[in-house]
Amino acid sequence: MNMKLCSAILFGFIVLFFVHIRAEEKQAKIAFNQRNGELIFNIEIADNEASRSQGLMYRKSLPESAGMLFIFPKLARHAFWMKNTLIPLDMIFLDANLVVVGIVANATPGSLNSRGVAKESLYVLELNAGSAEKFSIKEGSQARLINFGKRPE
Repeated sequence: MNMKLCSAILFGFIVLFFVHIRAEEKQAKIAFNQRNGELIFNIEIADNEASRSQGLMYRKSLPESAGMLFIFPKLARHAFWMKNTLIPLDMIFLDANLVVVGIVANATPGSLNSRGVAKESLYVLELNAGSAEKFSIKEGSQARLINFGKRPE
């Protein structure tokens, strides 16, 4: 086979692989109680090593009402960096009861600095930068999951 044909076949397999991964994404909603009602975000679930490693990297935008919920197998002090992440994000750290234990606001895209909070978390919710302040999500805020399936593996 010539190199162009091999390259085209390889590219096709790569595209199919990523289409398959996107089709497998788990979806749910997360809600926060607000004075004037419930605030609901549509979220993607990252509950295994591969999806947590990929996160929101390479995305050029994120709808205002969307985010990604990282679910870890155990309560611990988790930290994130923003390598290959193109959009600024708020990272909202939640304990096992979905209570906010800390927030990293406006994490800088592309930064290799590890960012976390001083308390243990089981979940980390990534939203567009400024969302926590805009929607009054703060330490002690209670969240609940809607249409959520299984726990992490």
